Amino acid sequence: MNTPITKAYALATAIALAACTHTPQEASAALPPFKPAASIQNLMASIVDPPADGLWESVSTETSIKGIEERQPRTDPEWLAVRHNAIVLQGISIGTQDGRDELPLLEKGS
Repeated sequence: MNTPITKAYALATAIALAACTHTPQEASAALPPFKPAASIQNLMASIVDPPADGLWESVSTETSIKGIEERQPRTDPEWLAVRHNAIVLQGISIGTQDGRDELPLLEKGS
């Protein structure tokens, strides 16, 4: 059974199998050793703390001699700032997990 379709199928199969082979490379040998530029404390202070503070401080209740003052986001820009801080923190969290190729963002209304 030596038809042109059989030959084409055999050629396509051979190409597909050749493309699937894995040749290990010494990529790690070519890379310089990793040297962190900042400590964990520096990263927390500069990357994690600002959006966390914005999120946690977006709602509060303060009691004083003047009475009770409640703060919360009321306008669209205030809610947008809270949402932005939540997405940044979610991105930091997911970005530090191994094996994550995608960053699922919060959908509007979530």
